[in-house]
Amino acid sequence: MKRLLCVLMTTLALQTGFAMAEGHLQQPSDYAALKSTQQLIDVRTPAEFSEGTLDNAQNIDFLADDFRANIQTLNKNEPVYLFCRSGNRSEKARNILLEEGFSEVYDLEGGYKAWTLWQEMNKEKTL
Repeated sequence: MKRLLCVLMTTLALQTGFAMAEGHLQQPSDYAALKSTQQLIDVRTPAEFSEGTLDNAQNIDFLADDFRANIQTLNKNEPVYLFCRSGNRSEKARNILLEEGFSEVYDLEGGYKAWTLWQEMNKEKTL
């Protein structure tokens, strides 16, 4: 009986952990809500940032040697939304922010590419 209970508890814990891991992803359809956030962070390089970014985003380069120092300027008690080109760097950046004590960190699913595609598709619908 104890063994069965242990297996059930382990399975439940794993399922909950996987659900929570995916809960940090923000869908492109949530874009309108991001326009009012104060902590929308583009973790791409300055060159990528200069080619275009999301409205209201600030650039903190994940690949820079001083990334950890630069994120300390953010409010750890307010939500932080991260994105890169496709989602790889922002996922790694999210883990660093969580290590540094940030309480609420979200990753924009699909990165800049997915979000700009969503914007373009919705712009055409409103014309």
